[in-house]
Amino acid sequence: MKKLLVLMLTVVMLFAFGTVAVFASEAEEKAATVNGTEYTTIAEAITAAQAGETVTLLRDVTLSEILVINKSIILDGNGKTLTSSAGRAINVTGANGVTIKNLTIEASGERAINIIQNSTNVTIDNVTAAAGNYTVNVTTTAPSAIVTISNSTLTGLNVVNIASPNAQITVNGGTLVCNDQSESEAYAALALNNDATGAAITATGVTFDIKGDSAKAGNSAENGSITIDNTEQGKNAAIIDYGDSAYSFATLEEAIEYAKAGNVIKIIDNIVLEAGIVIGADKNITIDLNGKTISYVSNAVGEDMITNNGTLTITGEGTITYNNTDTTGSNVTISTISNCGTLIINSGRIVNESSADKAWSKGIYSFTIDSLSGSRDSTVIINGGEIVTNYRSLRAFCNSTTYKNTVEINGGTFVGQVWMQSPNANANLISLTITDGSFAPNSGDGSSVYITTSTKTEASVTGGTYATRIGVDNTANLSGFVSGGTFGKEFDEAILAEGYVLESTENGYVPEKATLEDIITFKGYSISMTSDGVTAGYTVDTVLFEAYCKENGEINLGVVFAATKIDANAIYKSFEGLALTTNYNVSLKDMKAEHLDLTFVMALYLEIGAEKKFVTASEGVTVLVDAANVEAITYNGVKAKEENK
Repeated sequence: MKKLLVLMLTVVMLFAFGTVAVFASEAEEKAATVNGTEYTTIAEAITAAQAGETVTLLRDVTLSEILVINKSIILDGNGKTLTSSAGRAINVTGANGVTIKNLTIEASGERAINIIQNSTNVTIDNVTAAAGNYTVNVTTTAPSAIVTISNSTLTGLNVVNIASPNAQITVNGGTLVCNDQSESEAYAALALNNDATGAAITATGVTFDIKGDSAKAGNSAENGSITIDNTEQGKNAAIIDYGDSAYSFATLEEAIEYAKAGNVIKIIDNIVLEAGIVIGADKNITIDLNGKTISYVSNAVGEDMITNNGTLTITGEGTITYNNTDTTGSNVTISTISNCGTLIINSGRIVNESSADKAWSKGIYSFTIDSLSGSRDSTVIINGGEIVTNYRSLRAFCNSTTYKNTVEINGGTFVGQVWMQSPNANANLISLTITDGSFAPNSGDGSSVYITTSTKTEASVTGGTYATRIGVDNTANLSGFVSGGTFGKEFDEAILAEGYVLESTENGYVPEKATLEDIITFKGYSISMTSDGVTAGYTVDTVLFEAYCKENGEINLGVVFAATKIDANAIYKSFEGLALTTNYNVSLKDMKAEHLDLTFVMALYLEIGAEKKFVTASEGVTVLVDAANVEAITYNGVKAKEENK
């Protein structure tokens, strides 16, 4: 009896455990549900689903064969994971209107989501997927496909790879991880290949995590377009854009190191430098600020933010700003850009925020741009932008007897004096050319532009607006170079170009070409008591006159001196071919009594060819007789007073 009871208990227990095992196996086999009906495999659920219905995963699944979606359904991963060893984890084929969402795809094969066979209107939302090569791939067999990827994290070599002609791909948010570690340009986060003619990829607000290659790439620049907008950078501080491809860099330093001649480095996030940057002599690069800010704060004695030894062009709206907080240095400079090569600024705002007090009290001199020619020719060309400092905006320091320092300013706004400094008479040639721009000093400087030790300086100023003036410490060695611009204060006219005078206008002082009225000045009349005559004269600025002659050709001077013609006895005398001299004095002598009380006028004229051009600067004088001089003036022995009764 006991044996029977044990046997019965054993059978019951086995039956019970067997039942449990069967139930567990059945639960594991239920992979997905459609409208409340559960299916053992995802493929069965997809087969059962009607257009517009949702297939929802119930558990993580592992597949060795391709999962095919061939109808307009929604695959809701429900937070589950699909692990695939097939060459393609999912094929979307011949379907219009497929959504894949809330799913993790771990694909050891080549592709995670493969869109083929005229499929279009595919939405990928909140998907985390990784593949051996293409994470999302749209083939040539799906022309004009429309694919929207949102809030997804995708990892691969070509993360989003497009071969579909005229495809429209939109990526909103999320992260694209390009995990290629090689230096090949074939892989990228976003890629168009040769078949993708007319295709367009637009990525907005995406985080790019680039391990070794680029944010975008294509085998042909003419395929289509890839636009990256408002990116969250992750490892993307800057990109080098080739039109059909772009390489992404975690730091500006990495981008500069990688850049080849002619490359444009586009800043795509605000950058805070951890150390100063040096651009090598072999570099020829452009930095596009792209509306962003590059900033650096340093406490190092005499440190510069950017040292350019090559060719550096700065363009795009944005700011480069430097602040050196050191107070211990003495006779040191702290520059936003120290230039020992060629620096071209087309736009942007370049700032040195370091305190100006240091320059005047501690010997720490802050320049926004400091161009040095100690080891090679240095050139600064500024076409636009703002150059701002609390001390001096630009210094050209000629500290060599071998190399040339050239500054060319064609525009831009300068807050802080522009200073051309040649430390001694033996320094090399400095050349300054200004055609336009706005210049204002600050701190203790009075001149908007100042040139020191000008023995070997070349200068030309043809335009610009100056809050104060241009100053030169030695006009004997540097003169005659200003022919344009508007100035807030008068300056030494020795620096005016040949043939120019400084005119005062309602807008300020303006260099203008000298007119004849500027060149020739009437100096007045005198009545001679001893020679019985009237003398009149002009003062001629011979320097301006010579310049005028150079421009207008050979000119002869002459004078007409005449009395008002009231009868046939009026006086008219012409003095031809006067020699060039500073002062002209001509006299009418042997006057008669009938000439008294007549108005005499003198006019200097220029004879240009056969034409006489009169310069009338005299209003005339009337020869009067009064009690004080009547006895002294006689004409042909007749007392004037008696004859004049």
